[in-house]
Amino acid sequence: LHCGLRLQPISKSLPEALFIIMKRDLIDNALSLLNGRNSLYNRFDLWWSMEPPAINSLKKLEPHQQVVEQVKQILSLIESDRQVIGSDRFLEIEYDDFCKDVHGNVSRINNFFEQHGVQIKQRGLKIPSQFTEREKFNIPQELVNNVTEFASKS
Repeated sequence: LHCGLRLQPISKSLPEALFIIMKRDLIDNALSLLNGRNSLYNRFDLWWSMEPPAINSLKKLEPHQQVVEQVKQILSLIESDRQVIGSDRFLEIEYDDFCKDVHGNVSRINNFFEQHGVQIKQRGLKIPSQFTEREKFNIPQELVNNVTEFASKS
């Protein structure tokens, strides 16, 4: 996960590197970050997870703004790096699609690797066909509303 903030150095050090980007709905992602903060610290105002370059300015925002901007800035940095590195080395997968069709997306990943001359050894693990997404976060409704409103404006 933290490699997402270091794609250009990785690509320079490992010119054969390929990148899989898992994208998630902005609001769901932001709520997940708030849920992580609450699970770890039992509060929503302490930073948790990846720190984009603008971390100091983000820490001055309200928690619902922090998490939305955190996700947006990380995605923006990844997109900027993709333009420099070259889109052909990236595969983008939607989180919701992956959860609904694990086998189809694993096939997409395998095809992506094969197109780049990488053979993946299958280990015979039983991979479920679907993953159940979290139905509800342990977040007060007012905070959920704040995230939703802020995300829709930005």
